[in-house]
Amino acid sequence: MKKSALLVALFLLIVSSAFAAGNELTLYYSHAADWTDPIIKEFQDRTGIKVNLVGAGTGELVARIKAEKARPLADVLWGGGSDSYQVI
Repeated sequence: MKKSALLVALFLLIVSSAFAAGNELTLYYSHAADWTDPIIKEFQDRTGIKVNLVGAGTGELVARIKAEKARPLADVLWGGGSDSYQVI
């Protein structure tokens, strides 16, 4: 449970600016659902913020973010290696 709490705390820190404007968050993620679902559920339970999930491979999500550059639809990208973020 400590690991889960740490991940939720980290997640809260990362998305603090994203949910400041409302009560919903759109999350692009590339992790396995069996690993992320408990973390997302705990985040929603603790914050009351609804998380809209969009799961896909990191490359697909990066391409989507580039295509949405003028009007981003996601608040946060969660997943992939650090090299994935260098191309955004």
